[in-house]
Amino acid sequence: MLYTPRCGSTSILKYFEKINPEYTIISQPWSPLVAELEAKNKVEYTQIVSSKNVFVKSAIGLFFYKQIPYEAVKQDFDKILVLSRRNHKEQTESLAYAAKHNSFLEPTRYLIDEKLDFFMDEMDKVLLDEKSRIQELEEHLNAKVFYYEDLYYNSFDNLFKYLEIEHVEEYFKMFLDIKNRYRLDSASTKNIKSLI
Repeated sequence: MLYTPRCGSTSILKYFEKINPEYTIISQPWSPLVAELEAKNKVEYTQIVSSKNVFVKSAIGLFFYKQIPYEAVKQDFDKILVLSRRNHKEQTESLAYAAKHNSFLEPTRYLIDEKLDFFMDEMDKVLLDEKSRIQELEEHLNAKVFYYEDLYYNSFDNLFKYLEIEHVEEYFKMFLDIKNRYRLDSASTKNIKSLI
């Protein structure tokens, strides 16, 4: 699974892991940030593909940084999916908030109610760069693209069908239900007052 940041990839990864415990799950194998924060070693591509039944999650930018030949990826993986978001503004705000508060690795509920201007400009550039690579992934890897809004506000059916996994309500509610969304609406944080 190749993804742009802040598009629900961690929740999808956790759901997949619950449904398929026989799989080796490798999240962010080439991320120096994750390696540092989780005190783990980066994993080389050859180590990954030597495993049977493996599910890998990587940011698109880090995948391109590794310069893994397309033919090798097509040969080594039977399914390649890309996850992104259509709503660029909300995605940028979410990434800017995570950058400002260094909250990339833990689920943090938040409300966009503060100035993020400096971070917005930087994160906008990061996202535009990663999103510009999606068509290339579709063309060269036959990657199937899924969008956050289609999944979380509509249905996961197409993703589940593509991954050949079933819908298990218990795990769905735990990981994929929109009620678990990190971003809070301003309406959900207001105090309710009544005048009688």
